[in-house]
Amino acid sequence: MQPSVPTTQAPTAPPAKRPGTPAPAPSYEALTPIHAVDYARASDTPEIVPGPDLDRVVLRDGTWLGYGRIDFGCAPLTRFLATVDHRLPEQGSGQVEVRSGAPTGELLGRIAIGGPGGDRTSTVSTDITPVCGIHEIYLVFTSGQQTAFARLASFSFDM
Repeated sequence: MQPSVPTTQAPTAPPAKRPGTPAPAPSYEALTPIHAVDYARASDTPEIVPGPDLDRVVLRDGTWLGYGRIDFGCAPLTRFLATVDHRLPEQGSGQVEVRSGAPTGELLGRIAIGGPGGDRTSTVSTDITPVCGIHEIYLVFTSGQQTAFARLASFSFDM
């Protein structure tokens, strides 16, 4: 019987990422404000502008933002809250649709945003279909006009 001789192996490199494989979507807690600019997916490259505290996403008709793996916990959450700012040269109005799973997925709720402009930031809220568990959430912006209608700083959910 021959004594065993330890062999050394060269370290192996981690497997290469396949082209076209998306990065894992980040996880969020639904009760904690989610910064609008932290989206995982978008219909196009959104316009982002600096804000006094957080950068903001300019809301335009037909665009959407996707946020992956939002944890709603076990108690159903029934409110959507959005912090928007109305500092736009041409103030319009529109809606934010809250959808689950895809930009065309289940409509959980809808909130009107806009109105008189001016130098103000406000938090608006609306009721949504009760949600619990982990979901991908999409915010879909509609207005029927070409001008931007608001800037979104953050959003969250509540009971």
